[in-house]
Amino acid sequence: MNLFGQGSSGPQPESYEINGQEYHELNLIAEGGYGFIWRAIETKTRKFCVIKKIICQSKEAIEQAQLELDLHRKLQHPNIVKCYNGVIKFNKKLNQTIAYMVLELCEGGTLIDLLKRYNEKRLSEQQVLLVLKQLVQAIKYLHTQQPPITHRDLKVENVLLHNKVFKICDFGSASTEKIDLNSSNKHQISQYEENFAKQTTEIYRPPEMTDLYLKYEINEKVDIWMLGCILYTMCFYNPPFQESSKLAIVEASYVIPKDNKFSNKMINLIGIMLQPNPKDRASIFEIEDILKNYDTLTQIQRKNSQEDDFGEFQSGDQKTQEQQQKQKTVQYDDSLI
Repeated sequence: MNLFGQGSSGPQPESYEINGQEYHELNLIAEGGYGFIWRAIETKTRKFCVIKKIICQSKEAIEQAQLELDLHRKLQHPNIVKCYNGVIKFNKKLNQTIAYMVLELCEGGTLIDLLKRYNEKRLSEQQVLLVLKQLVQAIKYLHTQQPPITHRDLKVENVLLHNKVFKICDFGSASTEKIDLNSSNKHQISQYEENFAKQTTEIYRPPEMTDLYLKYEINEKVDIWMLGCILYTMCFYNPPFQESSKLAIVEASYVIPKDNKFSNKMINLIGIMLQPNPKDRASIFEIEDILKNYDTLTQIQRKNSQEDDFGEFQSGDQKTQEQQQKQKTVQYDDSLI
């Protein structure tokens, strides 16, 4: 969904209270099968915001919405869309239970909108790196929480731009669960397949979620694959995998366009993210290190390690966590975007 496209005809705007604060919907800016995205205003402060309304048609849907709301409200990072407020309650007028989430309004639109604006001249390698560095910081923040959070639905539509800062949104699929499929029976695997089909986007889905009988562990490396798909899309204006290309995803079979303008380093960076086996895939910390030293590196390759060692990032280093919590919005070079 394009969160900041033209409003469409549909439900009329409403006014309501959420945890003691009054909000008034202004215009509908997106809608999907499970809810609506409204541009709104907090009536007392006159501050603009976005209200995400999820229609909860089952007990499971209510629980999932509550998980999303609880998780998102805890996240505090300059490259993650802020969640200011929220509640799940029964709407008598509509005779439905609805989850209301009050989110930061990002006036710059989505990453896909940016790609459209640069459609003719395309993004340069430096512009792509500028976006990528910010997304990496958001994902690193998620992966260093205790327990680590995996977004599970990273895609160009879920990256927003606000005041020249790129931000990740939509935590409806996020999870702290690690799944060892070697200890799962057929019924459990079937249930996982059903959940992934509902909660993740097919063309961004990694091999371990595409073919569960590969028995790869499902963990934070899911986000690395999806970030690789975003990186490829920023470079070549098409996703690396198309719908119904299950075999291509499982084998990580994608095409680098001939006569492209990107360096071998960029091509290799995509490659270390789009590894079919999650154990062979780079971690977010390796990618961050590569980006810090990108200009001086002569080549890019994964460190030779059989098992991932996240070191202090997984040890609950309180000082590191506190420093991340205190980060303020970073001002980036706006000459590129």
